[in-house]
Amino acid sequence: MSTDSDELIKILECIRALHKYFPADFILVGGAAACFQGHKRITKDVDILIRSKTVIDSLKFVEGFEVMAGKLSYRSVIIDLLTTIDDRFVYDQVDGHVRYVNGVRLLQPDFALAVKIRCFYLRQEDAKGLQKRQTDLMDAVFWAEMLNKTRQTISDTCAALFKIGYYHALLIRLNLHPDKFQKLVDVGFERLLIPWEKNTPEQREYYSEFAAEGTDPVTVPLDEDLYEELEDAAAFE
Repeated sequence: MSTDSDELIKILECIRALHKYFPADFILVGGAAACFQGHKRITKDVDILIRSKTVIDSLKFVEGFEVMAGKLSYRSVIIDLLTTIDDRFVYDQVDGHVRYVNGVRLLQPDFALAVKIRCFYLRQEDAKGLQKRQTDLMDAVFWAEMLNKTRQTISDTCAALFKIGYYHALLIRLNLHPDKFQKLVDVGFERLLIPWEKNTPEQREYYSEFAAEGTDPVTVPLDEDLYEELEDAAAFE
């Protein structure tokens, strides 16, 4: 039976192999990017953002890699080949917002944080989606901690590209322990907010079920019962 340490080693070996053998530029994203930066949360796959999926055929001749029906893996680690992130942005749109870590390209921490914030509410409402929501928030907090360590906040460019509504901001707050949510606030979480009047009528209606219209989702007082009603308290651990 493999341990978390074993799984982490597999992920890191996969990333190193991609760095050495992948025949095109890529950006490491998702949970694997956080693991590569020291996050303790273990992921089962490696996500990379690329321009085109047609580049992988040559890897079938490289030891350790397997290419089957357009799917790529390395020594049992699934490699998800993404041509967009956040269902909107292609490689060249974020290529200018990356940094190198041991030769591997990663999104800048504020971009990585914002992607995870938006992934949170784009997930399906099934059991798998709810579980991924919790890991999205764990990763978002990790990137916030990285920003804070270097005394950075969410940049103007990032804030302009990645926007969330009041209701979604409130859901994120409700799904995090207050101390962890504060870590997002400390690096400029509120900069991602769409102005109240630009939220859709449906979103404003949802928000009003939890708080008064137009109130700040970051600071509005909340009933403690709202936290207790959450079915999944994993983010509080």
